[in-house]
Amino acid sequence: MQEDINRLQRQIDELKQQLSWQNQGQLYGIDFANLINFIEVVTVDPSVDSTGALAKPDTIYGQIKIFYNSVGPAWKLYLYDRINSVWKSATLT
Repeated sequence: MQEDINRLQRQIDELKQQLSWQNQGQLYGIDFANLINFIEVVTVDPSVDSTGALAKPDTIYGQIKIFYNSVGPAWKLYLYDRINSVWKSATLT
């Protein structure tokens, strides 16, 4: 009996965590369960704006980009760190 109670408590805790994550996404108007078309694929380096200055996006959509360089060719994931005002990137293979 105690084992069943423990199992049910774990399931309740997991469901609470999932609801918490969904509510956090709703605060930003994002459905994290459905990220289709959420991350844009770009062919121009997203870390610089049209004037050549450091791009400083202020939305989640602007802070995550996949960059395709046809010259390489190379795929890179770009993430903007708002705390330190820098772009981070990782080459995708």
